Amino acid sequence: MKLKERIRTTSLRSQRLCVSAKVSLQILLLAAIVLLAGCENGGEDGDFVLEGVWIGTGDYYIITAGSVFHIMEGGEWDGFPFPDMVLIGDIKEIIEFSDNAGVLIIKITYAAPDFTDYNVGKYTGIYYRDGSYSSIRMGNAYLLEDPYFPIEKDSIEDARLSFTAGNAQTHIGVWGLYTK
Repeated sequence: MKLKERIRTTSLRSQRLCVSAKVSLQILLLAAIVLLAGCENGGEDGDFVLEGVWIGTGDYYIITAGSVFHIMEGGEWDGFPFPDMVLIGDIKEIIEFSDNAGVLIIKITYAAPDFTDYNVGKYTGIYYRDGSYSSIRMGNAYLLEDPYFPIEKDSIEDARLSFTAGNAQTHIGVWGLYTK
């Protein structure tokens, strides 16, 4: 097989894989939306309710009673394209720091394709603050120095010790703003 033909064949395979991943992502999102169909956007008199679809710039969180879906839309960074990224986890604990701030401790159940720095079966934290009826600030726990990987723990006990109010400032570099 000539080099041009190999490149074309590899390119076609890559395109098919990309289309397959996008279809899978769309099915996953549709399932999440169906799960949220019964969720209210707020409590009585506009109280803060964590569950719902929180939309940011280029990413969003879908939070149900038992799961978190974090979806980052694909795009380009420094001239290199990247696909949509998805992180899914089961909520194992919600630690409230105040009425409208805290951390979700999740057990990672799925991470793809570029959320591969996350390891399925490990625990991580998603911090939130300034929660209101219609907006919130959130961020995933990350090392704020090289190698800039997500912070993960092997057990729920270790996660409770790590993902605290005092550690939020060392785990979150940028608090994203999200609205319902």
